[in-house]
Amino acid sequence: MSSVATESQNDYIIESAIIGTNRIEGVETSFDICRLITDFEVYEHLDKPYLTANVLFHDKYGIVQRLDIQGGESFIITIKSTQKAENLTSIKKTFSVEKISHSIKSGDHDDVVSLALVEDIAFKSSVKNISKSFTGTSDKIIEQIFGTYLQKDVLSSESTFQSRMKIIVPNMHPLEACMWIKNRSTNGDGLPFYLFSVFGDNSIRFYDLGTLLRADVMNRRIPYVYWQAASQSTTMGKFTVVQSYDVRNHDHLLHLIRKGVVGSRNMFYDTFNGTFNDVNFNVGTDAFGMLASNDYLKEDQRRVNFGPDFKVDDQRVAEWNSTVVSKIASSNIYKNIGDYKTLEEETSNGAYTKRIIGRSLKHFMTKNPITIQVSGRDYIMGEGTRTHYTIGNKIRFLCLDPLTDTGQAPKFDKKKSGDYIIYAAKHKFSAERYDIQLLCTKLASYVEDPEL
Repeated sequence: MSSVATESQNDYIIESAIIGTNRIEGVETSFDICRLITDFEVYEHLDKPYLTANVLFHDKYGIVQRLDIQGGESFIITIKSTQKAENLTSIKKTFSVEKISHSIKSGDHDDVVSLALVEDIAFKSSVKNISKSFTGTSDKIIEQIFGTYLQKDVLSSESTFQSRMKIIVPNMHPLEACMWIKNRSTNGDGLPFYLFSVFGDNSIRFYDLGTLLRADVMNRRIPYVYWQAASQSTTMGKFTVVQSYDVRNHDHLLHLIRKGVVGSRNMFYDTFNGTFNDVNFNVGTDAFGMLASNDYLKEDQRRVNFGPDFKVDDQRVAEWNSTVVSKIASSNIYKNIGDYKTLEEETSNGAYTKRIIGRSLKHFMTKNPITIQVSGRDYIMGEGTRTHYTIGNKIRFLCLDPLTDTGQAPKFDKKKSGDYIIYAAKHKFSAERYDIQLLCTKLASYVEDPEL
């Protein structure tokens, strides 16, 4: 991989890749290894507030020895698309070395070294400890923790349903504390929040699922299609053919039943008053019914990932209290002292139901995953005001119906096809090309073939 790649050679250029340490004084402490890199991979995930990565390079100059790499060294990489576009900016990300994954001797004067990397905020968070109280809404507390301890800005989609609270973070790392708070946050309809970091810029996002579901599809005009003839089609519009797709671990309903996110009884004990809130949960009516009635699902994609009429012993499966969940949820601890709530406290059965909805939908979001691999050229544009094109965004993927002998015009597989949310992304930069694997998820399938 050359750091002087042109558009004809590749879709990207690594402008610099500097590995360094502040541990050694009085000697050279950093090296630019961009010309030594053979492969670089970056991983994004909706459930992680930091990135991970791997870099493979030829250690022709004894860099591992000269820096005495022991973990914690910084790795700052700057990548730019080679597409000709105005206002094109570079992507610059800072990682920390987590470990040396492997080192293989490839010659007398050359080792091939693989480094496992984590985004710098993950390393920084791991050495810091929080043991103090915070007041405010979930989003404001998370913003405060990121700003104070990790020097990061947080972009929020909307305020959380949970009102002002007072919490005590009990000896947690900053990222651990933010995830703890995030897991108890929902929007006004009970949809969960995600806290995640992206490759395209340096902001952290705290977005609710409702915002992601209602977003526009990025590639509506040029959908991804697993259909080789689509690239030459003149009658069915313009498509982008995916390189490969993979479907596995689909529709594990039994797992979700045992998790208590299909039908369950939930008991929230108030130790302050000696009472409890008893909430029965039915995913069909409480979660998916709410999604349809509040227009979180498009009209043409409302065949949800749960069959509400499936029965066991003549009773709908979601009407069984398959699991009984008991939790401590004290109330009124701060009554007349600011009237704050605790993190586990809600004011009614309906409010507790929202929390259960959030947990359930998080599980159902990963019930029907699909992985596609496409060219990565459109994912590092960094152009204008939009710099982020991967996780949390929506894309359209279409797959042909396997029934090809009907004598009719080709139709789409309405279960595999759909408008998906990108749940995870793996950027694969190699000497030959730049590809990206997208793990895509959805809560519902098409009712009819989409309009093209």
